[in-house]
Amino acid sequence: MLKRPGIPSPATILAFVALIVAFTGGAYAAKRIGTAQLKRNAVTKPKIAPNAVDSSKVGNGTLAGADLSANSVGGTQVNEASLAGVNATQLGGQAQDAFGGGVVMGRINGLLTGTSPQFGSPAGVSSADSLAQDVQLVTVPNQVIRDFEIVDQDLPGPPPAGDGLIITIQHQGTDFGSCTITAAQFPACSVATSSVIPDAGVNSLLIEVQSTDSTFFAGDDLLFAYRLTPAP
Repeated sequence: MLKRPGIPSPATILAFVALIVAFTGGAYAAKRIGTAQLKRNAVTKPKIAPNAVDSSKVGNGTLAGADLSANSVGGTQVNEASLAGVNATQLGGQAQDAFGGGVVMGRINGLLTGTSPQFGSPAGVSSADSLAQDVQLVTVPNQVIRDFEIVDQDLPGPPPAGDGLIITIQHQGTDFGSCTITAAQFPACSVATSSVIPDAGVNSLLIEVQSTDSTFFAGDDLLFAYRLTPAP
C-alpha cells in the first residue's frame, strides 16, 4: 500500500522558492532594468567588454581629434574621394613653386654722393660703384625672384619729404623688382616680385640704387635679401 506523501516543510518550500528566483531573476532583471535604473557613472571602463562599443553605439559627430590616439588614422582609413577638393599644387592659394629655393642676402657698402644711378652686386658684399660693368654679377638661370627687401642700416631718420632712395634689382637692363625708401617708408622697403629670369643667354643680375637727394644717403650701407625659386 502506497504511503501518502506528507506536506513539505516550510524549509523545503523556501528552498524551492529560492531556486526558482535564482533561475528566473536574471531574466526578470534584464527586462526590467534600463538606463533609468542605473546611477550616473555606474558603468565604468572595466565593466565594458572589449569591442562591445562599435560604430552604431557612437553618436555621429561626437568624436573629436582629442579622442583619437596619435597616428591612429592612416591612409587606409581615409576616404580618398573626400580629398577631391584638395589641390596638391596649391598651398595657401599659392603655387607650389612659390616655396622652397634659397635666400640670397648681401650688403652694398658706401653709397655715393649724387643722384646718378649707382650699382652693387646682388649677392654677398660689394661697394657701391657708378659703373655697372665694374660690379660683380651673378648668374642664376631659369629662376624666379621673390620677396625683394632692402634695409638702410645707417639711416638716422626719415629722408626729407619728397626725397627717397630707389632700389631696383635688374637683369640685363630689365627691372625685376623695385622699391623706394621714403619718409613714409623707412628704413626698409620691400616688393613681392615674382619675375622669372629667362633661361637663355647670359643671365646676370645687379642692383641699381638711385637717390633723389645728393647727400642724404651718401655713405650709407644697404642690406638686402630676396628668394630664388625654380621657375615653373
